[in-house]
Amino acid sequence: MKHYYLFILISIFCLFGCSESEEYDTTTRKTDNENLLFFPERNLEKCTKSTNISNFDILEKMEIVFLDIEKKIIFFRNSSDTNQVYYSNCVIDSSFYATLTDEEHQDIVYIGSFHPTDLKKLKLTFISIFSLNEQTNKYQNTFNTYYFVEKSFIDIQIVNNLINNSNALLLSNYQGSGNFLEINLIAKNKNKIMDITPEIPPLSQGEYLIDSSRVLLMEGLMVWEIVQSNEKPSLELKKMDSLPLVDFRDGDKIIKFRKSGSRIITDSKIYVCNWTGVIHLQIDEPNNELMINFDPQYFKRKFNQLIPLKAGYTSIELIDADFNFVINNIKIYIN
Repeated sequence: MKHYYLFILISIFCLFGCSESEEYDTTTRKTDNENLLFFPERNLEKCTKSTNISNFDILEKMEIVFLDIEKKIIFFRNSSDTNQVYYSNCVIDSSFYATLTDEEHQDIVYIGSFHPTDLKKLKLTFISIFSLNEQTNKYQNTFNTYYFVEKSFIDIQIVNNLINNSNALLLSNYQGSGNFLEINLIAKNKNKIMDITPEIPPLSQGEYLIDSSRVLLMEGLMVWEIVQSNEKPSLELKKMDSLPLVDFRDGDKIIKFRKSGSRIITDSKIYVCNWTGVIHLQIDEPNNELMINFDPQYFKRKFNQLIPLKAGYTSIELIDADFNFVINNIKIYIN
């Protein structure tokens, strides 16, 4: 009988002990017939100052649970121990408006930094989003994340109508000695602002391009598009069969690499272009084993585009990345 009552007590705890109301404010706002969830406000009571942290294991699964804008205090915890909350002073460096939840009332994105421990070398950059709660007529915290890099290394863009006709915040930075591209896509999904990034493989020297409501990723000369899944309300990665032709204008030039047997050739060994134009690279069956090499004095690269920097005579090379040999060398004369 004792085991029976113990089972009942455990069942009740599992059902009600970790409800979502503990994580988000029960005060919600109607947006597109759904309730937008807010983080509950925190105070210093029952919270521990971060300088008193003795076990740094908290950093392994750390999550930010609230940002106090007025007092400039940030609250965080280890996701494995939700009862113990820590706080630290923070610096809010900048903010901007973004339309993520409601076209009539823009959200506010805050960017700042804080030290989660007394180790001054450990400085984190945080991104926090506040949305208007029409019931309280106050902006409240709806999303938080953090990075182990300075804010100057984080690029922030807006992607329009990426998922469920909602805009998304794209955050990107590069990690490691391989300069691997890391991106995060933040958007409203159902009743919550969350990270909706699909599974993306490590992209060494990777690049991304926002084309209207599309997000394109590139490694070498392989391109993927982030698209909304047809089966569920989420995003997925789709490999593209050809390089996109984006923002082509009068005066631009297309250089097309095509397969001829075992070789990769072009229609000409020399191309003439205007220094005010752009070279768009195209290739049959693009892959990440091919790379483009060029003189940075004459070009800068943007995705699969080469943008001339000055007039003169130069060349570009198509290189096999695995064996590091030149497949094709093309001469370029820039007017």
